[in-house]
Amino acid sequence: MDVIKMYFLKDGEADAISVDSGNVFKASLHPYNLKPIMAETHGPQKDTCYYAVALVRKSSTFKFSELKNKRSCHTGIGHMAGWYAPLSVLQEKKLLNWTEDEVQRAASRFFSASCVPGAQELNLCKLCAGQGGKKCKLSNDEPFYNCHGAFKCLKDNKGDVAFVTHMTVPGTYYAVAVVKKNNKDITWNNLKGKKSCHTAVGRTAGWNIPVGLINKKNNNCDIGSYFSQSCAPGSDSNSNLCQLCIGDPQKPLANTKCSPSDAEAYYGYSGALRCLVEKGDVAFVKHTTIFENTEGKEPLHKMMYTTVNKKFR
Repeated sequence: MDVIKMYFLKDGEADAISVDSGNVFKASLHPYNLKPIMAETHGPQKDTCYYAVALVRKSSTFKFSELKNKRSCHTGIGHMAGWYAPLSVLQEKKLLNWTEDEVQRAASRFFSASCVPGAQELNLCKLCAGQGGKKCKLSNDEPFYNCHGAFKCLKDNKGDVAFVTHMTVPGTYYAVAVVKKNNKDITWNNLKGKKSCHTAVGRTAGWNIPVGLINKKNNNCDIGSYFSQSCAPGSDSNSNLCQLCIGDPQKPLANTKCSPSDAEAYYGYSGALRCLVEKGDVAFVKHTTIFENTEGKEPLHKMMYTTVNKKFR
């Protein structure tokens, strides 16, 4: 029904239409080329704002650019975080070409096997765990449906990667916010306007968990406006989230500022800690970062005061 309404609007037979949230991205594609002008929410705003992330097991060594022929777990066909977002990034990085009419076939050839509840291609249902007629259903009849299901698909070792929202697994990691000892008046309640250091966009301890909790507490998805300046490698290099980044000091002409790699000196756990020491007010890292980088010795360890009254488990 939503598709029919999209054609009405495209052909000038309607001025505005309402569609299900899962079809908002689809509406932006050719041949519709539509854009949203308002949204209806049910419940707290924090539940309607999220980041899409790709999760892998800690033992995994492959990168996003090496997803081809991996086993994938998705929330459901047509879902933003679990379907359109990862496929759009794959297309943007020129790793996978697809159109709306051919998207399932393209995905089925890209991944070795998948669970995409609601899919029509056999290979996209191969990993699903539903029994009989419930297998691969776009509902809770399929155990691997939605974010919790896609995470279960990964956790049960059925898949190599799961595409979910950033709040799917905040309870499985131990992340901390770190400040300098002489700034111990900084607390979780007065972080707004401070200078922040992150491991990288999309990283669990340095981005997904703190961003999710800030969103939950403040109903604010725009992290760039929450902190005065940041270094969050992987962000738009012209944005506020890259203002503290410095690139590679040994290669100042390399233009690697805010790169989500070791080419940015403030990338990763060690980089975020260095960013804190040199420029920032708070760094979001894992709980072992300080000791791994200082071995508990002076002077750096004595400078640090963890954890801004907030540990994220």
